[in-house]
Amino acid sequence: MEDSTAILPLSSSMAYAMEYDIEEKILKVEFPTGAIYQYLEVAEETWEELNTADSIGSFFNREIQGRYECERIDIDEDSYEDYEDYDDNDDF
Repeated sequence: MEDSTAILPLSSSMAYAMEYDIEEKILKVEFPTGAIYQYLEVAEETWEELNTADSIGSFFNREIQGRYECERIDIDEDSYEDYEDYDDNDDF
């Protein structure tokens, strides 16, 4: 059985980690605030383009943020107090 989850190693100030579930078409992003959001119905082609983008942050802002339904799935209470005004449509 092939693993349906792909992880993108990052050296980006935009996010600490990204994980993509190929079968579910869900992109999970862990931001420097500690918040983890999942973006729904992200096409595999978009994930592949993200992997090869010159700038992950620019690609994310242009092609993913605000274009896909998203929800916060992990709330770290300590960081949440500091970032409760976070809007997933903010620029990174």
